[in-house]
Amino acid sequence: NLKIFTPTIFEEQQKIGQFFSKLDQQIELEEQKLELLQQQKKCYIQKIFSQELRFKDEEGNYYKGWNKKQLKDVLEFSNKRTINENEYPVLTSSRQGLILQSDYYKDRKTFAESNIGYFILPKNHITYRSRSDDGIFKFNLNLMIDVGIISKYYPVFKGIDANQYYLTLHLNYQLKKEYIKYATGTSQLVLSQKDLQNIKTKLPSYEEQQKIGDFFSEIDRLVEKQSSKVGRLKVRKKELLQKMFV
Repeated sequence: NLKIFTPTIFEEQQKIGQFFSKLDQQIELEEQKLELLQQQKKCYIQKIFSQELRFKDEEGNYYKGWNKKQLKDVLEFSNKRTINENEYPVLTSSRQGLILQSDYYKDRKTFAESNIGYFILPKNHITYRSRSDDGIFKFNLNLMIDVGIISKYYPVFKGIDANQYYLTLHLNYQLKKEYIKYATGTSQLVLSQKDLQNIKTKLPSYEEQQKIGDFFSEIDRLVEKQSSKVGRLKVRKKELLQKMFV
């Protein structure tokens, strides 16, 4: 039962092996680039929110110091709800960001039978899941679509005289340790609209918020671009492997 490969088949196997080895190396390299971008973002977040790194105005001067505010004076909540079924695309707010519910569940059936009474989530508005099993609350800014809708357990708001991109970052990184202090519940923590409004924090001027928001928006764009590149390479490898075994 010993199988003997001819030189032609052996050479072909070698070439295929070398090809996939190079493809794996390319995927690994691009993954390392993605990891580096993600680490750089974390580093900048730490330096900016500790005010170790500050931005300057057009004249080269540092902006004024950050002012302490209560979030009730910063956040404007929206209670607009749907009155008809499927008025707008249904969104899901996850820790990976905002996702169309149709993409999130794909072939699986969603739990909700009706979306009447869902919150309306316009573009440049922020939302978050008000319930958490581990004390982590993720805030997501709607940059996907002009108008979407989301479950009633996801409050919707925007910042007053604030850069919405910056504000989302501030809520996710600067205040994440505060939520445990204000959230209520035992088996599941709830951070209500009122709880969130009671939190106090220091915020930079609107002009500096703009600079910070634009800065991280560009980093996120690069991260997304690199992540897509890695994804495309993995899909290409999968497709090539499938063709080989057809």
